[in-house]
Amino acid sequence: DAAVLLAGMAAYLVWAVRGERAADGDAAELRAAEADVLPPRLLSAAGIAASLGLGLPLLILGARLLVDGATRLALALGASETAVGLTVVAVGTSLPELTVSVIASLKRQPDVAVGNILGSNIFNVLFILGVTALVRPLPLDPRILAADRWVLLATALLLTVFLTTGRRLSRGEGAALLLGYGAYVAMGLV
Repeated sequence: DAAVLLAGMAAYLVWAVRGERAADGDAAELRAAEADVLPPRLLSAAGIAASLGLGLPLLILGARLLVDGATRLALALGASETAVGLTVVAVGTSLPELTVSVIASLKRQPDVAVGNILGSNIFNVLFILGVTALVRPLPLDPRILAADRWVLLATALLLTVFLTTGRRLSRGEGAALLLGYGAYVAMGLV
């Protein structure tokens, strides 16, 4: 299963790179958008190396603290680790995507806002799950198999409809997605 996910990620990367090469104007626009979001000092080789050198250890420490805190929270609330993972941890790890997408949206860069979310989710499903399963096979909670996979599928289908009708995501559609997530969290906590 892990190999299939990682092969899917490789295929997606090849497809995405070929698509970017075919649309050179879009790539230039993306680089300009990145320059607007990131300070110039972070785009230099030294800035990138410093960011990686500082960010990676902090990321590893933060991940450990997040997992430990989520486990303790689950025990304190009497909730399952799955419920805490699908809610608290999911929200916590999604805050960077939220920040980037909101900033991009405010700067009228919708391609960056939507691409950030879609790319992040594709990466999480294909690469993160693939590598994690490669390191240690993941037993799945029967509840995930029974309900959550259908919620994931329905969400993907709904988002596909929203993004292809009118070629924009309206405020009403955004509100519908938020209400759907609220209902999902409420169902998971009951």
